[in-house]
Amino acid sequence: MQAQQINQQIDSESNVKARLDFAQRCFISAQELNRNIDFKANFLITAVGLLTTALGVVASAALSSNIQPEVPFPDVLRAIGAISLLAYLLMAFNVTYTATRVYQALPNTLHPDTQAPGLMFPLMVLTRFKVDGNVSEQKYLDTLSRATPQELLYDYTNQIMEISNIYRYKQAQINLSIRRFQWLSILWIISMVMLVVIIVLSRR
Repeated sequence: MQAQQINQQIDSESNVKARLDFAQRCFISAQELNRNIDFKANFLITAVGLLTTALGVVASAALSSNIQPEVPFPDVLRAIGAISLLAYLLMAFNVTYTATRVYQALPNTLHPDTQAPGLMFPLMVLTRFKVDGNVSEQKYLDTLSRATPQELLYDYTNQIMEISNIYRYKQAQINLSIRRFQWLSILWIISMVMLVVIIVLSRR
């Protein structure tokens, strides 16, 4: 009978540890997914910068050149080149704006008044663990020291849900940025072709 109780206790402790380990892996995995989206946003912003720099060099040469007199409607050509460049720049700003929204720091939004202990999220820690209006390390330590496995699971649950919600927001922003970047690439090609044509016609 005693051996059975010991086995049940060991089994129970093993289950608790397995749940905590699983929750920790889910928490880390959700954070990694968010970091991957940050990396994608950084790549998009870098790509926009490179495309804009290349186009700027060509635009500087094209718009400052003098088209040969025998070319019909030189002002129209230059206007089309300027308009295509302007359309590109507006779309480039749009892509950059939506991509940088991925970096926005977001607080707990799903359950801001959660009953979880609040031992993990920094802003929640600073809000909850105060004594006489000042942040208290001792209060945090006391709460952490008395926390049960179930309370720790509750904290993990709350943060996994909140991080997943942040991931959903970031995913929507990065997908929007990628779709706009596809249009930006088309505008870049059109603008580059127009500007190169202007350069060629000015050197005939």
